[in-house]
Amino acid sequence: MVSVIVPVYNSASTLNKCVKSVLRQSYSYLKLIIVIDGAGGEQEKCKEIGEAYKKRDDRVEVIVQDHSGINHTRFSGLKHADGEFVLFVDADDWIEPDMISSMIGAMRLDAFDYVMVPFWRRLGPFRVKYPLPAEGPVYSPELFEKYFISFFGKNLLPVNAFGKLYRRSVIENSGLSPNDFAMGEDLVFNMRLFPYLKSIYLLDKPLYNYRYGGMTSKYNPFLLKDLKSQYLIKVGMIDSFSYHVADDLVRIEMVNILRADVKQRIINKGESCKHSIIDGIEREIADEFWTDVLKINKSDYTSDPFYKALSAKSSSSLYELCEREVIASRPRRLCEKVLFALFG
Repeated sequence: MVSVIVPVYNSASTLNKCVKSVLRQSYSYLKLIIVIDGAGGEQEKCKEIGEAYKKRDDRVEVIVQDHSGINHTRFSGLKHADGEFVLFVDADDWIEPDMISSMIGAMRLDAFDYVMVPFWRRLGPFRVKYPLPAEGPVYSPELFEKYFISFFGKNLLPVNAFGKLYRRSVIENSGLSPNDFAMGEDLVFNMRLFPYLKSIYLLDKPLYNYRYGGMTSKYNPFLLKDLKSQYLIKVGMIDSFSYHVADDLVRIEMVNILRADVKQRIINKGESCKHSIIDGIEREIADEFWTDVLKINKSDYTSDPFYKALSAKSSSSLYELCEREVIASRPRRLCEKVLFALFG
């Protein structure tokens, strides 16, 4: 049996399509666990949708919990899971009719810890494939040596929780517990799980549809804090497993996260708030955290103007560099906003 876990938060407009795609699978020996994360408002509509499907199909279970975030919601679903395998599907997304049967077919080739498929990134009629690097089985030690790098800034394997059919016992035996991150929570989950894996299968069929959305210029002041915490977790993993091939990559990734954060401040607040933005950058880069991040040995990156400005702790230079990038990206961002308004 496959337990399909769908965490739900304010997804009333997309939940029907998601649930239908699960219940219409050619592989029918499954249990659908819909976890409603919180009550009130749109969540009541989500609950009604879930309960309606439960009345029509005895494979459906609906769980309602206090709002606790997507990672806790997935773990709540795991507590109710039955059978040998687990699949996570986000409530905004949908899966192809033969997704589970295709993944089960690959699972039967050997005792893989999970089977992974690529996904379509979709916006209305447009779609872009997020590819896999290969097709077929990958076994330890090659699995760890070659692909653990995916969690440290080198995009070889997708790090999402969706698009993977997990062997339930692997998750349970890992002893993992939920994290509280609002973004990047599935990366942390899979990164911590990865050292326990002995084999996976890469099935190069795009059977998962990821709904691209969330276009917003609103600045999230808590995101950088979360990603800094995740950086420390990553550095700890690198040290624990002596995986120092990722030392420079994880630091370069963190510098680029700061670059994106500054650009988002500028986009959100505008040029009229230049001085307050620079003051905020100055307070941020005064944090000793950045001293470790700057320990990059890759000479072609240390010549990067943003890296140099960060090393010099020049908040005004960081602002000016990012401002130029923001101005250059205006046509692309406008196009994205129009597409999302039309098809999002």
